[in-house]
Amino acid sequence: MELNKANEDWEKEAPVLAALGKDNPFTVPDNYFTDLHSHLSSVARLDRLKQDNGGFQIPEGYFETLAEQTASLTKIGNLPEITADSGFGVPEGYFSHLQQAINSKTVHAENKEEKGIRKLILPGVRYAAAACIVIAAATILFFNIKTNSIESKLSGIPEDEIVNYLQVHSDTGDTPVIMDNLGASTASYKGTDLSDQEIEQYLETTL
Repeated sequence: MELNKANEDWEKEAPVLAALGKDNPFTVPDNYFTDLHSHLSSVARLDRLKQDNGGFQIPEGYFETLAEQTASLTKIGNLPEITADSGFGVPEGYFSHLQQAINSKTVHAENKEEKGIRKLILPGVRYAAAACIVIAAATILFFNIKTNSIESKLSGIPEDEIVNYLQVHSDTGDTPVIMDNLGASTASYKGTDLSDQEIEQYLETTL
């Protein structure tokens, strides 16, 4: 009761508002809330574009070299007008014989190189063998000359001096060595019939 009386009171006090009816006076466009995010993003982007960021930037010396760059672009634009005859050319049948030419310069060249290496190795082996033979012959000859020179020097010493040297510098232990080095010619040179045992006894008593 009181609520109805209150409604009647304000309707009497505001007849214009009461005449509007009880419908919702606020309305929104269709799909307003579904498109709200994209709409806000567009507005924010437009606000950023309105900000003064210095405008466009150009490279240093752009206007000074603009005429030269324009002329270069003009020349490049005329390239399609150049005919194919004015470009590079290759001999007739170049690509058809290309593989054969490559093989002749690679495979055959390797074969020639191997032959050259073999020719270099063979003379080297020959020279090395010849050098070894020469060194061996020189070594043998050197020792023969040295041995002959010692024997020739000893042959020039008189036998009396050798006997005197042995009497002074030899002892009983040297007798077997002296007997072993006495040759047949020495025994026959004395012209005696002494045996080796008798000669050994003589040397033991005299030396």
